Amino acid sequence: DAPFEGHLLLTLETDRVVWSKSIRMEKQRAQIEVPLPSSLPGGAFVTASVIRPLDAGSTDWKPHRAFGMVRLATDFSERKLELDLDLPKEAIPGTQVEVKVSANLSANALIHLWAVDEGVLSVTDFETPDPANSFFAPWRAVVDSGDLYLELFPDHKGLSTMERFGAGGGVSRRSLVRAKPPKSVILWNEFVPVGEDGSLKKKFLLPEDFTGELRFMAVAVAGNSFGSAESSLTVTTPLLTEVSLPRFVAPKDKFLCPVTLFNTTAEELAVEANFKLSGPARLLDGSSRRLVLSAGESTTTWFELKADRAMGQVFVSVQASGGGESSLAKGSFPVRPAATLDAEYRTFAIEAKEERLIGVPERFLESGLKRTITISSSPVTNLVPALSELLGFPYGCVEQTTSKAMPMIYASALLDGRKAEYAKDAVSAGIERLKLMQTGSGGLGYWPGDADPYLWGTCYATAFLMEAKRAGFNMDEALISSLASYLDMALRSGEHDLNEQAFVCQALAVFGKPQKSRQRYLLDKSESLDLAGLARLAGAWHASGRPDLARQCLREDALEKEVARTFKGRLTSDAAASATMLTVLLDVEPKHPWVEILTKRILRAKSNHHWSSTLENGLALVSLCKLHALTASELSNYAGTLSGSGLKESVFSSKSTFGQSFAGTGEIRLASSGIGKLFVSVQTEGLVPPESLKPTDREIKVRRRWLNSEGKVLRDWHGEKEGSLEVSVGDLVWVEVMLQTRQANLDNIAVVDALPGGFTVENPRLATSAVRLSGGEVLAKAARADRTEFLDDRVVLFASAKPVPRVFRYAIRAVAGGEFLVPGIQASCMYDETLSSLDQSDVVKVIVQ
Repeated sequence: DAPFEGHLLLTLETDRVVWSKSIRMEKQRAQIEVPLPSSLPGGAFVTASVIRPLDAGSTDWKPHRAFGMVRLATDFSERKLELDLDLPKEAIPGTQVEVKVSANLSANALIHLWAVDEGVLSVTDFETPDPANSFFAPWRAVVDSGDLYLELFPDHKGLSTMERFGAGGGVSRRSLVRAKPPKSVILWNEFVPVGEDGSLKKKFLLPEDFTGELRFMAVAVAGNSFGSAESSLTVTTPLLTEVSLPRFVAPKDKFLCPVTLFNTTAEELAVEANFKLSGPARLLDGSSRRLVLSAGESTTTWFELKADRAMGQVFVSVQASGGGESSLAKGSFPVRPAATLDAEYRTFAIEAKEERLIGVPERFLESGLKRTITISSSPVTNLVPALSELLGFPYGCVEQTTSKAMPMIYASALLDGRKAEYAKDAVSAGIERLKLMQTGSGGLGYWPGDADPYLWGTCYATAFLMEAKRAGFNMDEALISSLASYLDMALRSGEHDLNEQAFVCQALAVFGKPQKSRQRYLLDKSESLDLAGLARLAGAWHASGRPDLARQCLREDALEKEVARTFKGRLTSDAAASATMLTVLLDVEPKHPWVEILTKRILRAKSNHHWSSTLENGLALVSLCKLHALTASELSNYAGTLSGSGLKESVFSSKSTFGQSFAGTGEIRLASSGIGKLFVSVQTEGLVPPESLKPTDREIKVRRRWLNSEGKVLRDWHGEKEGSLEVSVGDLVWVEVMLQTRQANLDNIAVVDALPGGFTVENPRLATSAVRLSGGEVLAKAARADRTEFLDDRVVLFASAKPVPRVFRYAIRAVAGGEFLVPGIQASCMYDETLSSLDQSDVVKVIVQ
């Protein structure tokens, strides 16, 4: 039925137009047969468009058109296989269970059977796969209809849109019950053919240390027919023991460990529970409890522990026995520093035959202390602290990933033989991580998962990838090809400044696709390029086979201007630009007088044995390692030992780089014989007293406050203490973080909020999270960070700081009782570590109701 006569276009649509017909409608009603294909999984849509013909003789004629759609449902119930899972309702840990999948299946059918811990599945609200629904579910309307009618006639009350209707599900209601994090269990059985009777039997061995609920899931495939089923199995024992442990604690934290005993028998049990632990923690009360449990009763008893002033893993076991029944519960948790581990570096050179005693700086605590000593005949050993600092950097954007992996291609001189394989693995891991950052455009995003490409980061990563390829690492040619296409398009767009264009030209030239006309243009504009831009242009000409033009990029006045540090977009600094130019210069003209000048300039920028950012560390290491490879070393032929009280003597020589870690605080004696210089690097890493970490603000300021679930302030900014900070187990706490800078805007600030022991993050991305105010109250709108990472023991925010305070918010929850140190929140600029802030620490008491 149509509102008027006219020209009719009739279509049959799925994910494309399957059939169409155009006819003239002489009346407002027409009956037309639509031929259907033999198979229409998911059904189809029949659409009709009618256009009223032009009436040139009418004085009030207006253009008209009409559109309609109807869903054509198809019945595929005969393609759905009915499965039945037959298994016990309960089983004991460590026993075998037999699962039977029954169905009237043909001999060529396959069944996939597996089981997963419900605790894992609840985190994402996982639903058992249903292939029949996936393959035969109704299509949504995906074919767009349009016409040129408005191009031919004036728009007179035209339709603003042609609304499409398709299959829709609405938002499913998800459980807000917070999941306990039990030990994950997955029982797996690959696709196997069914037996002659059309069924499958399979035995599964249950883990001995698991109790809880398993969901068994089965999927069957028989040609173009599919089916699925699920059933639950409760794994329990007559006497069940569960111990709840904190995810982590800090040294000197006091906390409670609840042990819950379940009597699932029909008789009363007199039970004795014995608590044992090993590691840096101790019990504050007795290790044994005697309890009487009625039939079907459960009870909880508490053990109080205190963490030592040390680091390490604590292992806990609780053995319960009574009435001929017994059960064992195990667990572990780490004692980790309230703040990050502190490190101090020393480097020195001595002549062979000289002795040196290597001690420990006074500020370090004895427990967990480690000294790593590297010895070689090369002065490049002085770079070991910078390499350690670089590899220890915890974040992984495209720049940091590249800066960490690139020096490993050149770092063989810094690593002993045992670590050479690690260097190769680090390069390969860097390549794989960069693949995860590729966007649909072919360029790389700043972070994995970003939708928009980051031009400078793509160029920087490209330089590393091609260097790795030349060094013999396997490279995905599809990745290389798409990167080259993206860079070519970016250069042609003309949207980027000259320094960035020079970098793109270098990247394309390294790909074997030099852009000589653009490089000529940039050479003519060389006075507009800074030192880094000139280095990139020189690199482009060198890769293009024109070292003469590369030398023309070395303008005499280029070294006179200091390159300003940047914090976003095109990342650079004076040290980074100098290292970039030195790297290129060693390819173009290794004996150029700038080599010595640039080397001194790079080393002068070093502070505390490393540079101010991962970018500077990475580029400096590459350039100086490359310089070392081209420089003849002094003749050395020595052998020596490292010894000390309680230490096994270690032997080293000039034949290879020596590297070894030593525990303990005793002095280490370095002795040697022979000729030549020994270059030594010592890294001391360990705990320092928390009170030695003083609050500080260097150009940026970060503060934190806690609010309860109703929005009432528990601890305000600056940590004003109107009383002790107290919450109860199970309470949700809103954490607000205030970030600001004293003067200009600063980008790429990393804020680290290390959680106190006994707390966990309420990750809003998980189905089990419940981050909302009770009673419907709403907090003031918070700022949105560039990126947020919810880790096991900390929340990391990446954001920009402005003179006007910005407030970010997330939620944590108290999950264990006790008294816990709350580490001070800290922030630092990823591209200049001298810009940082550290707030004061606190103590929180978590009460067990």
